[in-house]
Amino acid sequence: MQPTIKPFRYHSVPWTVLYVTSVIPTTLFVRIPWYCLKYLSPSGRPRKSWPFSRALIVALIRVFCTTIYDTGFQFTTTDPTTDPTVAPKGWEKKGWVPISATSDKIQGELLDLAKRNNVDLESNIGGYWFGERGPDEKVGQSAREGEKVVLYFHSGGYVRVFSLEYHVAKSAPFGASSPWPTQLVEGVSGFAYLISLGFTPENIIVCGDSSGGHMAFTMTHYLLNHPEVGLGSPGGLLLLSPTMDFTVSSEGPDSSFEKNQSTDGLVALFASQYSVEALRGQMSAKEFAADPGCNPGSVVASIPKGFFAGMPKTFIHGCDGELALDSIVTFRDRMWEDNEKENVEYVESKDVTHDLFATLWQEPQYTELRRIVKTWLQQFETS
Repeated sequence: MQPTIKPFRYHSVPWTVLYVTSVIPTTLFVRIPWYCLKYLSPSGRPRKSWPFSRALIVALIRVFCTTIYDTGFQFTTTDPTTDPTVAPKGWEKKGWVPISATSDKIQGELLDLAKRNNVDLESNIGGYWFGERGPDEKVGQSAREGEKVVLYFHSGGYVRVFSLEYHVAKSAPFGASSPWPTQLVEGVSGFAYLISLGFTPENIIVCGDSSGGHMAFTMTHYLLNHPEVGLGSPGGLLLLSPTMDFTVSSEGPDSSFEKNQSTDGLVALFASQYSVEALRGQMSAKEFAADPGCNPGSVVASIPKGFFAGMPKTFIHGCDGELALDSIVTFRDRMWEDNEKENVEYVESKDVTHDLFATLWQEPQYTELRRIVKTWLQQFETS
């Protein structure tokens, strides 16, 4: 799709200050009272089946995201340090560990694209451990025999979870940096780190939500198709509301992008097409759109025959109220076509917005999804 809004149009300091200082009182004293009146009746909500709280929260998420994409105001940052010796404050308590680059594991087409986009293959990153610690109360202890671990790519009651921090792609009006495949390269480093601790590849479950789901898939696909790097491939793949088409190739009145405008707060993210501009680097927009690794759920991507074949046991989750649902379904169908259908489980939750697993307030669907994911993960305990 063509961008329908200009991203970060008020990013310069005086305009950002004016914008933010106007949005806060307007939201508190105009928008919220109006939303409360509008959503008192189920007929005024995006969906009549939605509770009042869900309708209000989604509306406020939309205001928050629009503010970010209008101003570039940084409420938080996930961009990691490039120097592993510079740890975040309180890093021991937070479970942070440094991860060294593994440039020797980047080969083939991935290496070619990385060089073309001037990706720093020697860039170090970090990550956070969740779960039990060693006897010395430190994290990053070696794997026990047969121990399972989840490698999580953001956007853990299951044994141990390691959440990787990676560089966020940026483009104009900010300094262009970290285009694709920077994130994939760093994902390989995270996988190699777990292997160095003694985890076997089949005991690593790769998980990601939203854009992290895309990263989880592409990293798994790369490892599966490049056994020569010597890392093996994951035992399972858990994808939660994965972003499988940054270009929003499925358009029209019947598309999820059009039908779910009122039920997903991330309209500004897709409408600005900023992610495409930031990720594509030296690739043309047309080339980026057609690349099966960049957009595996796009209807215009050039998908080679058997591209999705050989993937490990996979769980895909989509939300029927999210903008990107069409691309998730397209990705699911392609996975089913190239793999045994029983190896690829798909669950779609009704009456919920994007990334249910990260939105605890969407009940009872959130609790039900946790139960389903826990059941899916249990199959690896006996494998």
